[in-house]
Amino acid sequence: MTADDADPVRSRKLARLLRFETLRHRRPVLIEKLPINTFRLSFLHKIFPAARYVHIYRNGLEVARSIQRLVDRGNWFGANSYKWDRLVEYARGKSETEGLPPLCTDAFHKGLLEWRLSTESVVGFLRNMPSNAFVEVNYEHFVDEPAATVARMLAFIGLDDDPEVNAFVAGTVARRSSKVGQAEITSRMQAIGGELLPLSMNGGDGLTRHAA
Repeated sequence: MTADDADPVRSRKLARLLRFETLRHRRPVLIEKLPINTFRLSFLHKIFPAARYVHIYRNGLEVARSIQRLVDRGNWFGANSYKWDRLVEYARGKSETEGLPPLCTDAFHKGLLEWRLSTESVVGFLRNMPSNAFVEVNYEHFVDEPAATVARMLAFIGLDDDPEVNAFVAGTVARRSSKVGQAEITSRMQAIGGELLPLSMNGGDGLTRHAA
């Protein structure tokens, strides 16, 4: 979905519904996290022009391995591979990724392509946004320094430091998988993961800035 899909009447209704959620819960800010919205950012920005964005990005190979484990436990790519078919359709609509789906013959490489398509969508959108409209966080930094990272995100959103949030983060956030380094990137992984793959593994914040 793009900005052209934002119907004025339905957009106003959606804005009212989300506003109602803030009133119902007596909270000043609504934070929404739905991964599929990485492919709808211009659509959402058309409806919510004052929205701000928190981009938490992760090592592409670690994401692919996580997806591989999820596929082994269930149907990650949807009934009758619906989700995968849509990702293939999306990839084939771009010249730089149209030839990649045939390289994805297993769950790991399919997960890597999903990571690339979603990450490139976010980075492409953020490149055209003012710097004060978004903040980027490396997932590895979040795991290593959860309290400091959350404090940074709260400050960006405009919320005060919260002891309950800090306690939750300190007791919950931890690395649950082994680290993966750039040395493990094969030529096939590089072809599927694209130029953002090694950048996602360098341990620094600011993927959009470094990819520009």
